[in-house]
Amino acid sequence: MKNRNEKRELSKVKNILKLILLFTKKDFLTLGEIAKNLGVHGRTVFRYLDDLRELGFQVEHSGKGYYIINKSEVSKLSEIYEVLDDIRNFSNLLVLASTSPFSSVFDINPNELLSNMLNKYSKKYLEMISFGYEINIDKKLLKTLFYAIEHRRNLLVKYKSFSGEFVKEEERKISPYFILYRRRAIYVVAYCHSRQEIRTFRMDRVAECSLLNEIFEIPPDFNPSEYVKSGFEVFLGRGNKIKIKSIVSEKLAEMLRISPKHPSQKLYKDQNNYNIFEIEISKPEEFIFWAMSWGKNIKIIEPEEVVELIKKTLRETISLYENQS
Repeated sequence: MKNRNEKRELSKVKNILKLILLFTKKDFLTLGEIAKNLGVHGRTVFRYLDDLRELGFQVEHSGKGYYIINKSEVSKLSEIYEVLDDIRNFSNLLVLASTSPFSSVFDINPNELLSNMLNKYSKKYLEMISFGYEINIDKKLLKTLFYAIEHRRNLLVKYKSFSGEFVKEEERKISPYFILYRRRAIYVVAYCHSRQEIRTFRMDRVAECSLLNEIFEIPPDFNPSEYVKSGFEVFLGRGNKIKIKSIVSEKLAEMLRISPKHPSQKLYKDQNNYNIFEIEISKPEEFIFWAMSWGKNIKIIEPEEVVELIKKTLRETISLYENQS
């Protein structure tokens, strides 16, 4: 079953790349043209188009067919496709995290691949993995990070922390476990010795990074895949998970069916014919921000503490716009 799922995911990546290349050759593509070229059904094409939107492409539709507004991003990706040796390498780059469903398909170590690609393509590579959005990370810093992960070496970093009301630069000793790519940014999941817990650090907030002559071991009970599933996107944790239950509109329900937001998600109709969306995560704040972005399309109904938290967040947001002169 696992191999079948991995092959299906790999086929999906290949088809999305083919779709990108199709858009470089034609300004407009009909649903039928895409389905024929990729050898898939129309419903699958809709999923691929949504995947492109998730990657930041502005895919729209007119009487002539589907088209991409930010066509320059497509051109960048087509150049990337030609630069890389084959589909295996590109698939690895798409999923940066070693915990992805692709990790067991490829015999190439993702961190080693990243390091090699940095040496070869430098800034162009950084632009590539961000799909056209600038990633402001020093190349030497990333190489140091990759080395530390591979050789299990502790790092001393100067990190800009956004916790609390003010931004402050702090010195932290960390044991880097693995890399994640989220929200067009590179993160490292690491044990923070000052906080004495596993934290997620955004690499473009690291001002300095130096290797320490200290070896660390990843705890044998640490499961990267389960750890990633604990959060909604970036806010991860090993605490008790909270089951969040929401009512969603037909529009959002269909979006969630096509593009699931979380491995734990459940989507079903209740006795009142409402669309119910459930997930289990350890930290609800990030889910609340996502829910707010969907406005009236989603209403959190359980648990009570999360309902109160989103009410408080909404009240604070609304207060910013009240009594304006």
